[in-house]
Order: sequence, then structure tokens, then C-alpha cells
Amino acid sequence: MSALYQVVVTGVLTGEFEAAEAVELFAKAFRVNTRRARRLVDGNEHVVKRNVDEPSAMQLMIRILDCGFECYVQEIHEDMLEYEEKRRQGERRIRTRRPPRPGAIQPDRRLQDRRSVDRSD
Repeated sequence: MSALYQVVVTGVLTGEFEAAEAVELFAKAFRVNTRRARRLVDGNEHVVKRNVDEPSAMQLMIRILDCGFECYVQEIHEDMLEYEEKRRQGERRIRTRRPPRPGAIQPDRRLQDRRSVDRSD
């Protein structure tokens, strides 16, 4: 199996652009809204992409650096490959099909005699 990498944004700007301009460039380059791109400038590290090969990670890093954000590529080790469950256990919905309500089933009106002349009393 080939090595997998993750791209991490450090939360700091390179200094090439002002913060607002760097956020706009990032939002335009990666087609995200500016609010989401603004979260990357808070000073904390954010993993932008996981489980990619080295050439893809390097291309992504270059695109992020061109936008004015500092970032780096980190190799993922086997102990970092654990599956992360994003949902809580309570969020799973049980999908069952209910039987129809008693009042929802209507008898077929075509089978009934509607006129009193048609009835054989």
C-alpha cells in the first residue's frame, strides 16, 4: 500500500496578501463560501484533506500557498488511520415502514351499486 498524506492549514497567513484578500482568493479557488474560508485564519491547525497520495497533496498545498495561507503536508501513519464516526449514536434514525392508518383505506366505490334502480332488494 502506498503512503497516504493529509494537508494541514496552520491558520496563519504567509503575508503576501491581506487577510480579507487571502480569504476571498481561497474561497474562489476552492469554491467555498467566505465564512468557511474565514475559519481557517483563526490560528488553529485545520486538516483540509485526508487520505490522498503525495502528488495530489503537493498540488493542493501549492494551491493553498498561492492563496496566501501557510500549510504543510503530513504523512499519515497506521495509528492515525482509525475510522472517525462523525455521527453520535443518538443521531441514527430507525427507518421502518408503518402499516396504513385504518381510516386511510377506502373501499372501492366502483364495486358498490350507487343507484337504487340497480339494487336488487
